[in-house]
Amino acid sequence: MSEENNTFENNDQQGNGTPEGNNYFYQGQPTGNDYSSGKGQGTGLGIASMVCGILSILILCGGFVGITISVMLVLMMYLSPVLGIVAVVLGIVQIVKNESKGMAIAGIVCGAIGILIFVGIICIGLYAINTGLYDNIINTYSYY
Repeated sequence: MSEENNTFENNDQQGNGTPEGNNYFYQGQPTGNDYSSGKGQGTGLGIASMVCGILSILILCGGFVGITISVMLVLMMYLSPVLGIVAVVLGIVQIVKNESKGMAIAGIVCGAIGILIFVGIICIGLYAINTGLYDNIINTYSYY
């Protein structure tokens, strides 16, 4: 009988594919591959939020560096605030899901900055129109 016990102990040490040999796997503890809870997965909304926020800022800044054409002006006026709002909403949804929050926070910040820049541009434009500054600029630099 001592020989059988000796053989059984050798199987434990070698881990021959039996549950007894793989004690580290069959003790009822999580192995680190437990994906049933859904935590740590699904960073797509965070990535989408960050991309929309960055595009919102880039579209607005593109108008100031002289690369705009008529299509870019239309994008700046209509697409930029929409992208900013989408970035904020997707970032909030990602955070509420309590998953990876880094990219979601970056998307919220970039989207909010894009919205604030857009609102600032609109306010400056309205101020220039109401005070007559716009007319002065047009009359001064117009060659017609």
